[in-house]
Amino acid sequence: METTQKDAICVGIVGFGNLGRAIRDNLPPDMNLVGIFSRRKVDGCIPLKDIKNHKIDVVFFCGGSDRDAPIIVPKLHRMGFNTVDSYDNHNNITNYKKSIKTKKTTAIIGAGWDPGLFSVMRIYMTAFGLTPNTSYGPGVSMGHTNALKAIPDVTDAQQITYPNKRVCYVITKHKKQVHGAIKTHPYFQDLPTTIKFVKKITPSFHHAGEVATPDNQIKLTVKMQSNPTFTARIMIAYARAIKKLDSGAFTVDEIPPSYLLDYDITYLI
Repeated sequence: METTQKDAICVGIVGFGNLGRAIRDNLPPDMNLVGIFSRRKVDGCIPLKDIKNHKIDVVFFCGGSDRDAPIIVPKLHRMGFNTVDSYDNHNNITNYKKSIKTKKTTAIIGAGWDPGLFSVMRIYMTAFGLTPNTSYGPGVSMGHTNALKAIPDVTDAQQITYPNKRVCYVITKHKKQVHGAIKTHPYFQDLPTTIKFVKKITPSFHHAGEVATPDNQIKLTVKMQSNPTFTARIMIAYARAIKKLDSGAFTVDEIPPSYLLDYDITYLI
C-alpha cells in the first residue's frame, strides 16, 4: 500500500543521540521529516526553542527518561504537539503519564521493547491464564546509560544489563561521590548493581531479553544488534496510531495492534 507525499505524516525529532539518529535513519515513506531539534548546538539541528514555528503531526522524543522527558514532553504538549517516546522508568510510568496534560493532544509513552512490546506480551500471557516471567540482557540499556551520564562529575558511562544484575562502567575523577549517587539513584534499585570505574569505554548497542511462561508454552525472545534501531522502529510504528486515537496519554497496552499499520481494517481482516 503506497502512501503519497500528500498523505505523509509530518514528524519532528527532539534529541539527536543514538535513538534520534536511529529514528532519522529508519523513517518510512509515509513519514516526512520536518526537522531535528536539540537544546545543544549540533550541526544539522534546529534549536529546540524554535520548534513552535514548525507544523508537525508527531514529535519523536528521543531524550533521556530520567530527567529530560518529565520536563520536555509536558512542555511540548503545552505547545500543541503530539508525541511518541520510549520512556523506560518502569516504576514511575503512572506518575509520568499523569503529568502530561493532553486536552487537545495525544501522547504515546513507553513505546519501546520493554516497557512496550514485552508489556503487551505479558498482558496476553496473563489473559490466557499463564504466568509471564521477564529477563533482560546481556546488553546495553540506553535509559540507564543516559541516567549514568547525567550524574554530575561523570565523564562517560555505559550500563550493561544481565538477567539478574546490572554492571555500570564509569569514567570519573570523583569515584566516591559518583559511587554514592549511583547506589542511591532510583533507576538502579530494581536489580543488584555493580559499579566499575574504568579509563575507557567501548560503545556497544546490542541487547537481549525474554518474556516467557515457566513451561515456555509461550515465549518471546528478542536479540538485537542495535537497541536504538529496534526501539526506533517500534516508536515509528506507534506514531501511526496518533491519528486514530482521541486526545490523551496512552501506554502501548492501551492501543489496538491494528493502529500500527496505515491499512483499512477490512484489508487487515
